[in-house]
Amino acid sequence: MRDVDGDGVAELVVACPWYWEPTQGRETGRVVLLSGASGTIIWSLVGEQSADNFGSPMICVGDIDGDGFDEILVSSADQGTLNLGRVYVVSTDDAHVIRSHMGSLSGERLGTALSRCKDVDGDGVVDYAVSTQLIPDSNRGRIDVYSGASGALLWSKTGDVNDGLGTFLNSAGDWDGDGRGDLVA
Repeated sequence: MRDVDGDGVAELVVACPWYWEPTQGRETGRVVLLSGASGTIIWSLVGEQSADNFGSPMICVGDIDGDGFDEILVSSADQGTLNLGRVYVVSTDDAHVIRSHMGSLSGERLGTALSRCKDVDGDGVVDYAVSTQLIPDSNRGRIDVYSGASGALLWSKTGDVNDGLGTFLNSAGDWDGDGRGDLVA
């Protein structure tokens, strides 16, 4: 993670998805940015409610808003009693949420897996992929790829029955040589 506190040392971001927040309850989850030089907490962000498992998973996507600081994707795939799932794009500068994507189906678990993608839409900004289990739909799985610049949905792919598409995601660079980012799922 890039230097945030100006001491010239890269920082460390840590996800604690089973963090027990005293007022919200168990497994609320928490993400903490630690100084790379001293280990002190620069900022901390806590999930919205009990059993959110905020931070599971979490990845760094680089600087997508052009402010010179990296952004992270933080998932709460178990969010809410309906397990809709939610993914947050968070600035490491001050922990503000730039945008979020929320599941729309009970049991969807949006944010089961996350991946940074090389620039998919050709706008010069890194993009990102988010998967869902789609449990109510026979464990098909779905992958959604979003623009890093705007958050717009670029494309979506739903698997066949019991495929579990998107259980794991990883950037493949530019596998086919077309100048656009590819994804392994």
